[in-house]
Amino acid sequence: MPAPRVGSARVPGRLAVVSVLVLLVVSSWGLAVGTPALERAATAASHLLSSAASATASGRAPASRATVHALRDDSSVARRSGESDHPGETPLVSDYILSFLEKGLAGGVTWSVTVTWSNGSATGTNTTNRTNLTNESNISFVLPNGAYHFAVAGVSGYTADPSSGSLTVSNASLNLTIVFGQKIEFFESGLPANETWSVSLAGALVSNRTTASGGGILYVEPIGVYPYVVGNVANGSYQINVPSPGAGNITVSGTNMFITVGVSYSSVPGYHVVFSASHLPPFETWSVQSGTVSRTNSTLLLGHSNRTSLGEISFFEPAGQFTYAISPPTGYGIAKLVGLNNPTLTSGQVSGNATWTVQFGAYQTLWFNQSALPQLESYPNASWKVVITPAVPGGPAANHNTSNNTTLYFSIPAGAAYRFAITGPPEYKISPASGSIVMPARNLTKVVTFKLLAEPVVFSEKGLGRGLSWTVTITSGSTPVYTFPLAVTKHGGTAIRFELPLGTYSYSISSTGTQTATPATGSITVISAPSAAQDFRITFS
Repeated sequence: MPAPRVGSARVPGRLAVVSVLVLLVVSSWGLAVGTPALERAATAASHLLSSAASATASGRAPASRATVHALRDDSSVARRSGESDHPGETPLVSDYILSFLEKGLAGGVTWSVTVTWSNGSATGTNTTNRTNLTNESNISFVLPNGAYHFAVAGVSGYTADPSSGSLTVSNASLNLTIVFGQKIEFFESGLPANETWSVSLAGALVSNRTTASGGGILYVEPIGVYPYVVGNVANGSYQINVPSPGAGNITVSGTNMFITVGVSYSSVPGYHVVFSASHLPPFETWSVQSGTVSRTNSTLLLGHSNRTSLGEISFFEPAGQFTYAISPPTGYGIAKLVGLNNPTLTSGQVSGNATWTVQFGAYQTLWFNQSALPQLESYPNASWKVVITPAVPGGPAANHNTSNNTTLYFSIPAGAAYRFAITGPPEYKISPASGSIVMPARNLTKVVTFKLLAEPVVFSEKGLGRGLSWTVTITSGSTPVYTFPLAVTKHGGTAIRFELPLGTYSYSISSTGTQTATPATGSITVISAPSAAQDFRITFS
């Protein structure tokens, strides 16, 4: 295999080798086939030498596998990376980029990778830079198809994963991430030999088989905090091996080269917990995840019912709190989970063998539409809120939505039972303010009426001269902000009446003529359900 290129470094001596090769091919071909063939070969050689010289002058290496073919009158020379004398011609040789991506090194640290093949090797280096937005630096090689071995040079204070290995370049570029970090190893005790145990660290699951002296599970992680979960191990029909600790967090700070976690297993009674699916059509796939274990099943139709299906997922668990995550099929949610000890959607109490039934439902839309009297426009940007909570044990989680528009909605699985509560500005009466609902297998709309609370306020006058008119102007206080002022002029009468929303206001009195009102200004506080209308008496003199 010819020597590949690293970056844009030159490969010494390549041009001379290609020149000799071309001259030999041209000479032998000319002797064999005569002058016309010789002329064609010379033309091809000229193209090849010109390409090689140009590549050398620009710092690029010439073609790794340049070959001259004398086939027919349209014979040509295929160059690296798809270059050709004739458009549309398939190149004979292509090189590809093999990139090693670094993760976990601090800024300013230099690292290197050596790639070897059957008759050569190449080494690339790079220095990390953490002052920009990228989290990775890379080292790239330009290689033809073939089998390669790589080795990452040691960096003080770090462990590389993987530190070496083999790979094959086959008609495509490759990326390989090298994680520089610290070793985290879990060691178990208490299990017999040949038992399989597992650890999930930050979602990465690794299993190992124990030996007579135990069995370790190794990770390499950069600086950070990583949650872990250790799996239970079955032990016969009625016993289960439980780890201690079973879960926790590991902090990689960069100060410890090797972090170890000892896991001790002990045998306790175990019980079968079965999740059984209902209200799913046939052949729908669902799953349950618990700790390091994820199990999947598909439903099957029973009898002639289209509302009953069978799909069971079983776990073997010790007594106590059992946590899990149920994943419905696409387009479905969980209406409720029922069974012994009233399990919720995320956890249940295990005290013996039990079957918990998962009732699924296709998602529907529950709309709340707000209908208000015209006075709502007097309270701009008023927001309202709907809170839904499960009405039965094992129902879906509570949810809420807030809007200052006329509608809001929730996506709810059919069959889910909820209570709802609606709140809004205190100046409004809401109907209904609360209630219950079982979501049908269709979209549903609830109409909510907002009625602006208002109370009567009466201004009465005395002493105004005959033929004169008077005016009461009301403006809002600082809270809430309404679209007042309101002004009412009364001709030939003694009273002016308002219906005012709850709040605090200011008023002023004016009249035609020269008479003065007493009081001429003042304030009003409107409260809910007063014993009688507020009456303000105005005297003109």
